[in-house]
Amino acid sequence: MRPHGWPERVGSAWRSIRATMAASRLFGRSAKLRRTGRTVEALEAARRGLALLHAPSSHRCDAIEGAAAHSAQAMLTIQVEQLSPELNAQGAEPADLVHVAAFLRSLPPDAKDSVTHMRNEWLPYLERRVAEMPGGAADVAPEEAGRGVVPSSVEFG
Repeated sequence: MRPHGWPERVGSAWRSIRATMAASRLFGRSAKLRRTGRTVEALEAARRGLALLHAPSSHRCDAIEGAAAHSAQAMLTIQVEQLSPELNAQGAEPADLVHVAAFLRSLPPDAKDSVTHMRNEWLPYLERRVAEMPGGAADVAPEEAGRGVVPSSVEFG
């Protein structure tokens, strides 16, 4: 016997997974555009990917699709943060900065080297950006605020 509401939950999970996969594809497209010097288009693709993850159909709190969505959100947010200064454009949305900083903090200390490197490079920057937001300083400990320079050693794509 299936639990009540089972078809709706499966349908919802499927829509969430599809949105996350589409966002991941847009990250790949953004990285490719960036490599070929098409930074304006790369920034637009990254922002479109984040918009997909903001849709009500994207469930970041569920185990399977949530992990993939958090990863995609981190990659896309970092991509926006890397590209926006080059184009003198606004960086990532405050909600994305807060969520990605929380996601990076939640990663296990014994994660793969590339994940640890990304966390070490980006968490101080993101926490600094969050601290600079109105009302955001209370969420970031002063010793963790880090520097305000966009890390450049972590490249994607």
